[in-house]
Amino acid sequence: MEKTPLELFAVAAPGTEAVVRDELAALGVPSPAVVPGGVAFTGDADTMMRANLWSRTAARVLRRIARFPAPNLRALAAQAARVPWQDLLSPHLPLEVKATCHASRVYHSGAAAERVREAAMAAAGCPAHEGNEDEGASPARDAGQFPAQVLVRLERDVCTISLDTSGAHLHLRAWRLETAKAPLRENLAAAVLLLSEWDGSEALFDPMCGSGTFPIEAALLGSRVPPGGGRRFAFMDSPGFDAAGWARLLDEAAGLRREPPCPIRAADRDAGAVEITRRNAARAGVADLLEVERRALSATPVFPGPGLLVCNPPYGGRIGRPSDLRDLYAALGAVARRLPGWRATVVTTEPRLAAACGLPFLRPGPPLAHGGLRLGVYRTSGGLRSSS
Repeated sequence: MEKTPLELFAVAAPGTEAVVRDELAALGVPSPAVVPGGVAFTGDADTMMRANLWSRTAARVLRRIARFPAPNLRALAAQAARVPWQDLLSPHLPLEVKATCHASRVYHSGAAAERVREAAMAAAGCPAHEGNEDEGASPARDAGQFPAQVLVRLERDVCTISLDTSGAHLHLRAWRLETAKAPLRENLAAAVLLLSEWDGSEALFDPMCGSGTFPIEAALLGSRVPPGGGRRFAFMDSPGFDAAGWARLLDEAAGLRREPPCPIRAADRDAGAVEITRRNAARAGVADLLEVERRALSATPVFPGPGLLVCNPPYGGRIGRPSDLRDLYAALGAVARRLPGWRATVVTTEPRLAAACGLPFLRPGPPLAHGGLRLGVYRTSGGLRSSS
């Protein structure tokens, strides 16, 4: 795989761009830059593989492979034919091309995708992909290969062609095969933890854990386990894949693993949710790092601090009505105030419900986009004063 500079792009859910940028910078990427839709950065093939392996918050990692003027379909086809497809695509993999058109004279996305597809297939000899990808059906695609996915974007008569290096969406960790009500995507849960400045050096508690997304992501983060360590990526099927380099990255990651220095606890009043959390934790390999109990919110004991209480409670968008949930949020706030030295982070779509907690939340940053909802991340800045 190339050691030459690559132009790369980490797709980020709206509201998480700064978190993805900071995460890439922590991985040693020089000067990652927030741009519309995500984070642009450069690096070699090792950088690309490392970003896929370690990013907890990005949605995908794309490689920019061409950019050129395309005022019409003829120009698009001619320029696409000049891309060195044979160096980028395997002749054994089906090819999937998706296109979008904005403010361009080429306005038919299907026609644009077809021109690029024809050029790529003629050069690389790969078959067309038939059928739609269903990422949710098999998160890791355990035995299979991904269709090579090429993304074409036409913006003001300029065409940008990208190659997906990730395959399945990066939020699919392969462990969450069961969910409770209204689960938060894994990469968004990781983003909330990072926004809360939680790194495993203090305790964590989720009193309404659902399927366990927060505590399991926290266990992986606290133990320094890469989220992509147990899955397959699209770049593994590309010509020149550096298998030895990938093995070195995995060995390096194994050497970083540690036991989280502070306890990670989860609870839920629903017995089914507790069992789902335990099974998901076992699949993630962190069952022995979590304390999971069936317990009502009101029965929360006083845990020693410092720590972070983090919660994705119902907010009426999918479960119940906001007007019926104020008492729940008030009870959540009361629990948080009983934990001396703890901070709190609450995710909700409703500012009025956040206010019902009665906690000194900081002004929330940009909302996180999740399934058509806009989630506010409400967090306190320091240890709460006990009300007991």
